[in-house]
Amino acid sequence: KRMVMNPFVESTKVVWESSQYVFVNDQAIDDLACKMAVEELKAPSWKSDVYPEDDEEILEFLGVANAINFCFTDFSNGEKFDVEYPTGSGQIKKGAFAMAASLKRALDEGVPVLEPRFLVHLGTRDTKRIFRCHTTEIPMISQRVENLRNVGWTLSTSTIKSFKQLFEACDYRLFADGGRGILDILPRMFESYNDVSFWANGRHLIQFQKRAQLLAAVYQGRALSSGG
Repeated sequence: KRMVMNPFVESTKVVWESSQYVFVNDQAIDDLACKMAVEELKAPSWKSDVYPEDDEEILEFLGVANAINFCFTDFSNGEKFDVEYPTGSGQIKKGAFAMAASLKRALDEGVPVLEPRFLVHLGTRDTKRIFRCHTTEIPMISQRVENLRNVGWTLSTSTIKSFKQLFEACDYRLFADGGRGILDILPRMFESYNDVSFWANGRHLIQFQKRAQLLAAVYQGRALSSGG
């Protein structure tokens, strides 16, 4: 039996094998692989000031943040969402780091953005306050409200009450027999994490699952930098 390391990659195979308007340059992939093979590839520590210092709190923070980790560019002017953090420092964070900085700023201000009961009742006005910008506003605010509410509702009504409990229940495995791995459960449990699309008139389900995989990758880097 052939082992599938990542079934999400397997689900996208039909796209690149049947492409009509683009092509994969295999030689370029080989050249890049040869270059990367001799380099030291270190996972980022994810210990910048936009993330909580506490290793117990970080997983809940990453779980909430990655549920809304998409689209930070204002396509009307090409500018990215930006935030000054720490407030008054003159340091400007952009894109995904601005999103993380907004959540960290909210925690600094006593806003319980990691608590499911708070997220369930989150409104547009409060969300705009949390993600107030320096010069460029965060786009797709209604979708972010929806995703944050979904995180809150799911954790409030499920037997799994936190992201830490989910990781522990999966024994910190990405995939496991019977669909019991972190990346098996996250997209099933949270609609806000289910990155999929139908392709070829609905004949194929393509599983990008970008944000679920990103959550696991960022946590891995943080865990490695914190001695496990």
